[in-house]
Amino acid sequence: MRNAEVQSDLITGPESERKPGGASMWGSIQQKWNRSPLSKKISTRFLKFLVVGGSGVFVNLAAMALLLRLLGLKDWRVSAMASVIAAFSNYLLNNHWTFRDRRRTGRALSGGIFLYLIMSGVGIAVTAAIYAGLSRIRFASGPMTSYIQLMGIQLIAISAGTYLNYVLNNSFTWREPAPMDRDRSVSGSIPAGTLSGSVNADSRKRTLKSCTPSGTTAMVLPE
Repeated sequence: MRNAEVQSDLITGPESERKPGGASMWGSIQQKWNRSPLSKKISTRFLKFLVVGGSGVFVNLAAMALLLRLLGLKDWRVSAMASVIAAFSNYLLNNHWTFRDRRRTGRALSGGIFLYLIMSGVGIAVTAAIYAGLSRIRFASGPMTSYIQLMGIQLIAISAGTYLNYVLNNSFTWREPAPMDRDRSVSGSIPAGTLSGSVNADSRKRTLKSCTPSGTTAMVLPE
């Protein structure tokens, strides 16, 4: 039952997105996407990851503009700080929306940012490596050095790095809990089977009381 509920959430999204008639913009997009043949190959979760990544670009640029005014710096440090701010924004949005069924809370929320930054760093490194490798390929007309060619290479590298980033975060930062952990999350802090086991044990116990002149004797049948 729990797996069915999680799968339903992944397909249709949060309750606010399942409004009749596609009242919300994302709900309308999801409805169209679920009817598309591509939905069988690309999950809705990955689409959400891409949307969050796109929002991170705007956060990065807005943060950089603000830092340029406040700090007066114009070197790599401004770019690095803006990227870190955008990474924090992406992490929180992904935690709240993309991976809502595996949402981190409390200490896990603060600890997850380090995992997220590590996985993002791997994705960036792979993107740079792919770009470096493809840009050195020589064709009959010579190496690819034009602006359009280099932008095309960067697009390919970003696509590969983004997908790897998603796979890593899906597997590590927001990894799917084990069946026992899911049972614990449903029943609270009580381990799976503890409550039901104790009830069943009590129900199996039968106390037979018989009145005797010396008093009442109780006999408990073995489990």
